[in-house]
Amino acid sequence: MIGTVIHGTHRLQDLIPACIKALDARKETLSLTGKLRSSEFGWLDDRLGEIERRMEREGYWESADAAWDIEWLFNELNNLAPEGTYFGAHEGDGTDYGYWPVEEELEEAL
Repeated sequence: MIGTVIHGTHRLQDLIPACIKALDARKETLSLTGKLRSSEFGWLDDRLGEIERRMEREGYWESADAAWDIEWLFNELNNLAPEGTYFGAHEGDGTDYGYWPVEEELEEAL
């Protein structure tokens, strides 16, 4: 699961749907492996549903809600990142968002 989730954009219209899709996929993986409790699963579903409903509102993409939602999505994707990785922009390309190896762990392995 290391690698790009979305590339070449900073537009919330692109980032938010891609992050929702990535969080859904990560949630499913963690649920199947037993690393995500059913209460967490339900809470994430509820929160993602709220975001998706807000996305349908006129003016959402320019709103503070969209800014808060992308921040929350980035935080959750990072919190649920595979072991030894983080979620964020690639160090060499700020428009490449995905899961990347944690540098300290790479250095320890060498």
